[in-house]
Amino acid sequence: MSRTIESTLGISRRILNLLVDNQIHGIKSLCCVDLNRQKFFHPPPSTATIGAGSESVAAGASKTQTPAASVAGTAASVMEKFRLRNPTFTFKAEGVPGKWKIDCFPLADRKVICADQSGRAFLLDADSRHVATMPKLHKSKWMPISIFVPNTDADQGGGSKLYIMESVPKPEAACCTLPSDQFEAFVYHRPTDSWHCELLPPPPFEDGTYCLDTANHTWSKVSEWTLPFNGKVEYVPELKLWFGLAAESGNLAAADLSSIFTMDSQPQLVGEWKELDPPVEWDEMQNSQLVHLGSGRFCIARFFQDTSTDFGDELIEQNFTVLTCVEAKRAHDGDHNGGENGKVELGITMFKPRCFMSGATDIDVVF
Repeated sequence: MSRTIESTLGISRRILNLLVDNQIHGIKSLCCVDLNRQKFFHPPPSTATIGAGSESVAAGASKTQTPAASVAGTAASVMEKFRLRNPTFTFKAEGVPGKWKIDCFPLADRKVICADQSGRAFLLDADSRHVATMPKLHKSKWMPISIFVPNTDADQGGGSKLYIMESVPKPEAACCTLPSDQFEAFVYHRPTDSWHCELLPPPPFEDGTYCLDTANHTWSKVSEWTLPFNGKVEYVPELKLWFGLAAESGNLAAADLSSIFTMDSQPQLVGEWKELDPPVEWDEMQNSQLVHLGSGRFCIARFFQDTSTDFGDELIEQNFTVLTCVEAKRAHDGDHNGGENGKVELGITMFKPRCFMSGATDIDVVF
């Protein structure tokens, strides 16, 4: 199972996976969007390069200026929609009414590990529709984050690891070298072809940037400064750059972290791009999410609520998700160095944003 996961990494894919909430508490469904069939990458409305300034795709289909309230009330309805197919898989958490919870942790492709509020877990392969039981988490997490670290060397005895940690860990009296139930990992063992759940030491509870050695699970301090991103960042080997959502603006951004261990100040962004300019009446409902589809292609998911649509004397709340695909390439094909002084000059293509109006389902996670 793990070898299948590892062998597909780095390949550009056309399927975007979505976990959606049902109107029935404790139920989630796995759906998929075929980005090619629904033409998320066609046609490109704009291309930007570093040094050309931020480019944005307006929320509405027209560039004509209109009053803000009018734009807010119509932008989501004017924006081209995307469709959800019937769910590939639907699952429900067991537990006390009102305390249902399912956390989903993506691996690669269409594989995901899910855990309920009791820590009981299973692995779902949406392509084969195969479900396998997993070891139980030592403790359910309140607001977890996860990162999948594959082992692509088939000759090594170890396997891939899925790290799961509280996004806001609480300080502990014990030394950070001791295991904690705030930080765990599902570890794949090749000899037995099985997964194990291991407690790991939490990160140091001090401001700064730290590095985890994934071989011996020890933490080391990089510097006092923090990275210029918010949330997970993705490495694009073709460009030798890291991409994520900028900490200050939330826009797509890139940075060169190759010399991070010798930097004496926060890494500078080599580029920042604004793919969506929503009306001020759109309230962001949850953190935006960035999915790397491979080969420099990304999908940015943003989640909004609009209360400006009225029905008589009543304001109607409408939740919706906006997906925008973006492609990053070297601005000069065939030029190994790209721009001047050996710096990579990027060409960023931002495609038309697409909207999903929530009704019976709300999109929760994209991967």
